[in-house]
Amino acid sequence: MPDGNLFQTGGFNDGERWVKVFSPCRTCDWNEIPNGLAVKRWYASNQILPDGRQIIVGGRGQFNYEFIPKNIIANKINLPFLSKTNDKGIENNIYPLFSLTLMETYSFLPTIELFCSIM
Repeated sequence: MPDGNLFQTGGFNDGERWVKVFSPCRTCDWNEIPNGLAVKRWYASNQILPDGRQIIVGGRGQFNYEFIPKNIIANKINLPFLSKTNDKGIENNIYPLFSLTLMETYSFLPTIELFCSIM
């Protein structure tokens, strides 16, 4: 993050909705935030945004995205493109590939190599 903190989101079992923050200059330790995510995420992708937030996209069985730090309430935004490019029962749409463009839009490249832009 711009302030030097490292964010890790999601995980397995009890960690699926956790956000973990490493602050190298303050406590030099991890701060764990249970229920820091709106939904369970495992194998999601993160991208730092120009305003300092992060967008978290997808994950195992998640066809949506959300932002951290989150607003007052947690919210997820459905991204139908992720479900349309997923082969049912194969789990070939984890760690979605995407990047922030210079025009501040997102380009997605799922496993089956289709492109999509949002924002």
